Amino acid sequence: MVRLRVVLALVVLCGATVSCAGSNEPASDAHKLNFVFVVVDDLDLTSTPYWDAMPKTKALIADRGSTFRNMFATDPVCCPARATLLTGMYPHNTEVFNSQGGLEKFRTGKSKSSIGVRLRKAGYTTAFMGKYLNGYELDPSYVPPGWDEWFGLAGKKFLSGYDYDANHNGRMEHFGDRSRDYQTDVLRQRATEFVDEQADSDKPFLLTLFPTAPHSPIEPARRHRDNKFADDPIPDRKNFNEDLSDKPLWLRGIYSGPLTAKEKAASLKRYRNGLGALMAVDDMVASIASRLEADDALDNTVFIFTSDNGYSFGSHQWRGKLAPYDETTRVPLAIAGPGVREQNQDHLVAQIDLAPTLYDLAGLPDQPDVDGVSLAPLLRGEKDVRWRPSILIEYKATPAFPFHTLADVQRTVFRGGSGGGVVPDYRSVRTPKWQYIEWYAGDQHEYELYDMTKDPFQLTNLRANLATAAEHADVAAELQDRLEDLAACSGADCR
Repeated sequence: MVRLRVVLALVVLCGATVSCAGSNEPASDAHKLNFVFVVVDDLDLTSTPYWDAMPKTKALIADRGSTFRNMFATDPVCCPARATLLTGMYPHNTEVFNSQGGLEKFRTGKSKSSIGVRLRKAGYTTAFMGKYLNGYELDPSYVPPGWDEWFGLAGKKFLSGYDYDANHNGRMEHFGDRSRDYQTDVLRQRATEFVDEQADSDKPFLLTLFPTAPHSPIEPARRHRDNKFADDPIPDRKNFNEDLSDKPLWLRGIYSGPLTAKEKAASLKRYRNGLGALMAVDDMVASIASRLEADDALDNTVFIFTSDNGYSFGSHQWRGKLAPYDETTRVPLAIAGPGVREQNQDHLVAQIDLAPTLYDLAGLPDQPDVDGVSLAPLLRGEKDVRWRPSILIEYKATPAFPFHTLADVQRTVFRGGSGGGVVPDYRSVRTPKWQYIEWYAGDQHEYELYDMTKDPFQLTNLRANLATAAEHADVAAELQDRLEDLAACSGADCR
């Protein structure tokens, strides 16, 4: 059981024994903040009651720190989201837009600009444990730069939680189907060992943990099989199996039709297994905090909890991720540690912001190639912080499924084909009030516009009706201009 003083130790105000971002005096290595950065897989903010499955993590981070209710993935699928989380750069700057070939692009490009590389250069001991970019699991001999400790999950079955391989500092290890081989528990063991190894070091550390839970087909750990979520229904949303008459052709023409009984059953299994699998993540976070306390390092450590992308359980008749709707793009974010105010935050934040936040809290100078903004002023609860008006969400279809233009979509629809879970190219601008989506590459587009304050379930596309399109023409024009700027931005121009 995590003791109350463990929870309370997470909140240490600026001016105590550690330096906070923005201090006039640079901190020595011995007093620089440690970071525990936890990124789960396919966890949405909108429908899954994830804190119910992770009460210890909630108490340690969400209840004692800052929770962000408007946190967005900039490309809602695993590979590009992870590239962005590791660099603070939009997909058009990492050049990783989808899960096909993304690893190789990242390996030969922005992997040298990752949080591991930069924090290690700044004197941190760095560790990566878990799921790296898609494709690594099939060719895991590579150890990316920047990591003193590397434990990259691999093997065709690693998403199931058992019977997988891992590259441990260049040496392959196999894990079978014993209870102790459960992937999240192995990560917990490796993480606590790493924390113990840092106890006598004067160097700060970055512990980056990317478990695959709750990504399907992972199941709960065996000790959690009989859990309270095993009979839960998926929470109802107003846009479940929505009428698609005002949606773009790719969605209404290829995927239209309510979820079948078989699809509903598959979604329900995924939902229940995912919640059960998060219980082991909860144990992992609590174990790390307990070990940090034992090593007298807890009150000098910042915890970050988030997800790579969300997931749609039938909202808009959509069966997955990739699409730019709220179910797939809005993800959890909670941060706790020294100088972090206990609060709920409604500022518009995105995955591009986490790397610059780490750099700021670590005392690094501004990184000019990073697209995001440090969250440090928001974490401290500063008033009247000047903040960005919008963020970009972008995606490009994979080379294997060249679903890029309106003509590509029309050919599929008119032939009676199925997109097979494929989403065409899009660019989208999100503001606190609006979401604007431009579909397809090339010269022919379809558009969606939603007033998120009046229509949070994105039921009424204001560009699909002549009257509402005319009424909101000025708004659409302004958002199109923002879209053009953001889609070509880099560094400070994105902020």
